[in-house]
Amino acid sequence: MNLPESSLRLQAAIEQRSSSVLVLGLGAVGLAMVQVLLEAGYRVHAADTRSEPIEAVAAGRSPMAHIPAAWCEAMARHPKLRLQRVEPGARLVFAAEELPSIGVICVPTPLDAQGQPDLGPLESAAHTLGQSLAPECLVLLESTTYPGTTRNVLAPILREHGRSDASRVFVAFAPERVNPGHGDPAARGAPRLVGGLTPDATRLAQAFYQSLGYAVEVTARAEVAEAAKLVENVYRAVNISLVNELKLVFAAQGIDIWEVLDAAQTKGFGFQRFDPGPGAGGSCIPIDPRYLEYFARQGGVPAQLVELAGKIDAHMAEHVVHVLERAALQTGRALQGLRVLLLGVAYKPDVNITSESPSLRVAARLLRAGAQVSYCDPEVPGPLELAPGVWQTSRVLDAATMGSTDAMVYLTDHRAFALDTIAAFPGILVDTRGKRRLRDRAAHYVSA
Repeated sequence: MNLPESSLRLQAAIEQRSSSVLVLGLGAVGLAMVQVLLEAGYRVHAADTRSEPIEAVAAGRSPMAHIPAAWCEAMARHPKLRLQRVEPGARLVFAAEELPSIGVICVPTPLDAQGQPDLGPLESAAHTLGQSLAPECLVLLESTTYPGTTRNVLAPILREHGRSDASRVFVAFAPERVNPGHGDPAARGAPRLVGGLTPDATRLAQAFYQSLGYAVEVTARAEVAEAAKLVENVYRAVNISLVNELKLVFAAQGIDIWEVLDAAQTKGFGFQRFDPGPGAGGSCIPIDPRYLEYFARQGGVPAQLVELAGKIDAHMAEHVVHVLERAALQTGRALQGLRVLLLGVAYKPDVNITSESPSLRVAARLLRAGAQVSYCDPEVPGPLELAPGVWQTSRVLDAATMGSTDAMVYLTDHRAFALDTIAAFPGILVDTRGKRRLRDRAAHYVSA
């Protein structure tokens, strides 16, 4: 097989780690990528439109609870790392000897005000790469999106900046698989998927991730890898909504969903456990199904089950508030003026990420009902915008705090929470996580 000379040169640059790599986006995915690249011996330029993560890493501080502080301390003094802020879509200028020939996009893919895919950050990153990389380059998109984005959005933007020669510019999709708060923040134990716009792009992407120590699975084309990433997260979203609906169904007739799940789990095959809660959070599970719904509607075949799961998930915060309201009414109180302490505002245990957190949806509903809402979260000291225009810092869970609180809602199952202390609370305790220690000891326990 005759390979383009540019492909062979990039292959050699990967094998020898002689290329600089430009990483755009310094969230959970981008920071992990920077760490892995440095460990593999690459020179790295890391950029973000936000100053906060850059300043944190430059000072040797971790901007995220699950990212080891030791990583950021080492990054701050690493001779092969350059950190810089970039304006959206702007060009980055490099010395000739540091010009990157590999670009990795790790930016968010959120929703707009109408709940539709917002590719603005991705498009800005594409414009930056199109103006900043070497003429012969490999461009990798790790951000989750709907099938066709790499081919129909990313590649055309690169072409706008004169990168139209497929024998010199290689573009591939390689979805991230990080799981904040669980194991290695870089998820090096999980294989990486790669799917290029051309066979050469796929081959180079495979070589690049293998050079970082990942096992690599190759897909036939970029669209397959894009769809696979959506399936991974939509699978979780649908199952979380399913178990939350089952919680409501069984609770209505006096059956504990957590006891049901314990029993079902004894099967040992054909069943994967998902636990209920106040709803899904983070930048993936509440968001990615909307990307699939958008893609499905474009093809004229609506993803009806996925859309229904989204509605169930959106209802869970309302359910939690309704449970608290009923419990308060039984004590002669209304939500109006009720002093409520939310236990946990991070979207999952042992991280400080509040993106799309169900706790914030609960807070917004309680505030609209006139409750006096505060929060305690050992991972999120604040200040945090609990609801639009409402900024708070985390309270300490001590006697003074509990003495000035009428009701507490257990939302995020942080290991740092002292369950015995929480169980000693004399007021209303609403539990969304099925903690048996709370159920068995709390004076006014209510499951939600």
